Order: sequence, then structure tokens, then C-alpha cells
Amino acid sequence: MADGIKNYAGSSERSKIAMKLAILALIESLFFTILALIASYGNGWSGIGTFTMGVIPFGVAVIFSVAAIFYGLLSGNAAEEEYEKELLKKRKESLHSIMDVSEDVRFTAGRTFANYLKKAPQVFCIIALLFVALSLLKAYGTPAAYGAVGLPAPKNPMVLAFVCVISAAVALFTGMFLSGQSRMNEFRWLRPIGAWFVAGAFVWLLAAVSAVALHYKNPGWDLPIAKVVFVVLAILGAEFIFSFVAEFYRPRTQVEDRPVHESRILAIFIDPGSVAKNIANTLDYQFGFKVSGTWLFQKFCKVALPAIFVWLVVFWLFTCIGEVGPGEVGIKTRFGKLVSSEPLQPGLYFKLPWPCDKISRIKIDEPRVVTIGVEAKKDTKAQPEKAPLKTILWTKEHEEGEMPFLVANSSSAQKTDKNSGSSQDLGNAVSMLNAVLPVTYKVNKDKVMDYFLNYRNVDQALLDLGTQEATIYFASTDFNRDLAEGRKEITKNLTERIQKRADEWNLGVTILSVDLNGTHPPVKDVAAAFQGVFIAEQKMETEIEKAETYKLEKDASAKVKEMQIKQEADTYKYKRTTVSEYDAREFQSKLAAYKAMPSMFKLRTYLSFLENDCADLRKYILSATIPYQILELNAEEKPRLDLLDADLGGNIN
Repeated sequence: MADGIKNYAGSSERSKIAMKLAILALIESLFFTILALIASYGNGWSGIGTFTMGVIPFGVAVIFSVAAIFYGLLSGNAAEEEYEKELLKKRKESLHSIMDVSEDVRFTAGRTFANYLKKAPQVFCIIALLFVALSLLKAYGTPAAYGAVGLPAPKNPMVLAFVCVISAAVALFTGMFLSGQSRMNEFRWLRPIGAWFVAGAFVWLLAAVSAVALHYKNPGWDLPIAKVVFVVLAILGAEFIFSFVAEFYRPRTQVEDRPVHESRILAIFIDPGSVAKNIANTLDYQFGFKVSGTWLFQKFCKVALPAIFVWLVVFWLFTCIGEVGPGEVGIKTRFGKLVSSEPLQPGLYFKLPWPCDKISRIKIDEPRVVTIGVEAKKDTKAQPEKAPLKTILWTKEHEEGEMPFLVANSSSAQKTDKNSGSSQDLGNAVSMLNAVLPVTYKVNKDKVMDYFLNYRNVDQALLDLGTQEATIYFASTDFNRDLAEGRKEITKNLTERIQKRADEWNLGVTILSVDLNGTHPPVKDVAAAFQGVFIAEQKMETEIEKAETYKLEKDASAKVKEMQIKQEADTYKYKRTTVSEYDAREFQSKLAAYKAMPSMFKLRTYLSFLENDCADLRKYILSATIPYQILELNAEEKPRLDLLDADLGGNIN
């Protein structure tokens, strides 16, 4: 019993020491986390993206330090409680006290510690997972480049490299010390802290490498190193999910010595002993029996592991071969520095293995497209495909995220010049116009170096340049003309202007064409209002055309009526004057004939009357002396002879 009391007392003391070590680890990890945050976002001497990534491992160390502090506190209380139980048990054996208080009421530290061991690892595992996920999401949105598009470049990279090396050395020593102390049961929860300290130390050692490379004019190292660190930390974050899920299905053993939030991957490198031993212990713990003692595992260690290592080496050596395909040119760099100013033509090339040499392949025959007038969305989630519209009206959005351009109204501007120039007139002199302009270009094979070296994102640079030129151009055009007959002129002028600016910016591209997919007023509220104004203008034009047509019809009808009246008047005048003169001359002639021979004039007049006026009447002549004898004479000429009228000189029997 004396040995048991001594063991509980020693366990209590060790728990207190573990809690103190966890407090020191909390202070140190919190200091490193704040250092990474302040140095990266609030100071000019750090702009290394890899250095900023140190926030994640040291932040996780802060979380696990808090867990270890509570573990040491509750473990010490539980050990002291066991110590008191042993003393109470010894006292009961010597003194038969009638004051028997239930142990369930008097001793609760043990149950609290047991509940903590059961629930706390899962809780801290979820907290660490959320922290890593949010930090990686923030890091993903922060570019690793320098200058205006990213973090400010460090003023003195060597100072940053010195800070990284010193901090990494301190973190590495702390991590190895905590891992070494974790052999004892009371110090077991210090091992996850030490593992993440070691991870943070390696991250900052890589940041020191990037800083030294930047000092020697090789800024291209930080981005690939930061990407590698990002992927590794993402894998460690995903391990939290795997550990959390696997804990529910893992076979239970009597010795539960590994908390859920402890990284199995980091434990391989920081646990005391060899890597193979750590792998074996991990498998034994996960499956609940001695997996490392089976013949399959022994065979795997003897044959498969060397084979995998050889395969990885061969795979790494294959990176010495680079290929430039048809329609491409290659640019060879060594540690981010250009090897030759002459592009590599299509073919196979030998180079140093990764990550020493790299051949960047650029397709010079492939047309590329950037779209001006459409705002790029950051949301990369797959959107459901919309059914294509057969007819796209102005009230429907043509493209997602369209941006309006400021366009002049020439008619309103002329009215403004004629009028007083009030603010309302000036407001009517401009309009908003949505236009989607796909710019098709390809890499200029004679300016490949400009395309590769001058800009990290040529598409974005060309998009910004094209948007600027389109904004300037549309401000000098007419709104109604852009909507109708000015489309061809827009594409031609913008192609020339964007090509000129691209040459000034040394983009190394050739603009093939600038297309105009559609021009329309802004959709929200403006399109409907503009549609109403446009319809009203069309109605006004229609009414004006109708009025003009009515005017022309009435004018033509009036002119025809005028001509008709004039013609009738002229005819009446001619009839009244000329015919009357003819009648007068005829009367004078008849009068002279009558005076010369009255009886003959009367006879001829009478006979002319009978011939002309009574031509269609049958006439009968009656004799005054022979009243009973009637002779009928047909003075009409027979049109043709008939056989009955012919005198054939004989009778026909």
C-alpha cells in the first residue's frame, strides 16, 4: 500500500510538471503565431507566403497546448484523489468510523478526468480541423506574388531569413523536447504539441530558403514552396477527419494511449525510435492486434518498401526528360532563373531533375479568349446549365455579371449645347450600355519571352487593358449608333486599339479579333425603362410617318383635283370660244348662200336634213296628182349578190 501511495504522489507531481510544460508551450506557440500574423500583414520586412503559412502549425499547437493544460490539471487532481482514497482506506482499516460518507459524493475528480479523456480529444480534433480549414481558405485567397497583386516584398530578406532560422531552431528544440518527455503517461498529451512545433519549424526553414532565394534575385521560389506547404498542411488537416471517423470503428484495447487529435503522420517522424517501428506501432494501435508480427507485414517491409523506394527514385529521374510538343515552344529555367533567351523548339530535351530545372511549355498556335464586359466570379462551384434562349431580349441578362460602359448620346449632347446646359440636360447626354466583347488572341512567337517573363497572368493583364480601352472608346461613341449600325466599326477600332496597347505593355500577344456578342442597356430597371422609351419613340416615328403619308396623299389629291378643274375650265373656254366662232362663220356662209339662191339653199338644206338627220327613218313620197298609186323604191346598195338574183337564162325543171 505504501508503494501505491508513492505512485499516486509521483503521478500527481508529474502531472503538475506536464501542465507547466504545456503552459510554456502555449506561450511559445502563441508568440510564434502572433509573430507570423504581425510580420506578414502589419510589417514591411516580411512578405514571404511560406512564412505566413507558419500560422497554421503554431496555431494548432496553441489549441493542443490548451488541451494538455486541462489534461495535466485533471490528471493531477485524479492522482491526488486516488492518493486520498488510499489514505482513507488505510484509516478505515485502523479506525472503524461510523461517519461513512459515500465515495461518489466525496470523490469526483476521477470521473471528471475519465469524461475528459472520452470527450475532449474529439472536441479539440474538430476545433483544430476548423482552424486549419479556415486558415487554408484564407491562404488560398492570398497570392504569394509580390508587389501590387500580392503581399509587399520584404525590404530585407536576409533579416527575415535570420528570424526564420532562429525561430525554427527554437521550435524544433521545443518540439523534440516535448516529444521526448511524452514517453511517460502523464506527459502523453505533450506529443501532439511537439509534433506541430516540429512541423512549424520545417515550414519556417523553408521560408528561410525562400527569403535567401529572394535576396539573390530569385523570387520564383516562394510560390512553389508555399504550394507544397499548403498541400502538406491540407493533408494533415484531412487526417483529423480520418482520425475522428476511424475512432468510432477502431477495435478497443485495454491500453488507450493515443488521443484522437494526435497526428499519425507527424508521429512517424517525431516519435522516439525508427520510422519502421513507428509505422508498426501505428498499425498495431489502429487494428487492435499485433499486425507487425504477421508474415505479410514482414514480407512487405523486406520487399515492398525497397521496391517503392526504387520506384520513387526512378520516377524522380524521369523528371530529367522534358518534352515540347507540336505547336509549342519551351522556356527552360533553373531554380527560377532563365537558362537561355532562345525558346526551345518542339522535341525532347534533357535537364536536371525536379525541382532544379523546369521547362515551361507555351502554346503559340492555340487561340485564347478573354471576355471584356463580364465580371469574373470567384465562386468556382459548378452551376447548372441553363437552357439556351432562342430570342434574347433586352430585359433578359445575356451573360452573368455584365458590366456597363458609359456611352454618349449625340442627340442629347447637341440639345445640351443649344440649351443652357443644365444638370438635367448634362445627365441626358450620357447613357449606360452593356456590351460583351470576346477578345481572341494568340501568343506571338517572336515575343514569347515577353509573354512568359513580364506578367504572371497575361489573361488578366489583357482583360484589364481591354476593359480600359473599351471604356475610353465607348465614352466617345453614340449610344444609338452602338446599338445598331456601329457594331462593325466598334470591333475594328477596338482590335486596333487593344493591339497597340498590348504592344506598349509588352504582353507578347497578337490580337486576332474582337467580337461583339451583344449590346443592350443594363437589365435591372434600366432595360425595361429603355424598352418603354424605345417603344414610345418608335410609336412617335410611326405617327410622324403616318402624318407625312397623309400629307403626301392629300397634297397629291389636291394637285390632281386642281389639274382636273383647270383642264375642265380650259375645255369649257375652248368650247365656248372656238365653237362659237365656227358657228358664227358657218352662219355667215349659209346666209350668203341663201341670199344668192334661196330656193336651192332651202332644197339642199331639206335634203341634207333627210340624209343626215333622218338616215335611219323609212321615207314615203306621196304624189299630189296620183294619190292611189304607190311605188316602193329601195335605194340601199345590196351588200352582195345571191344566186336567186342571178338571171341564168333558162328554167330549172
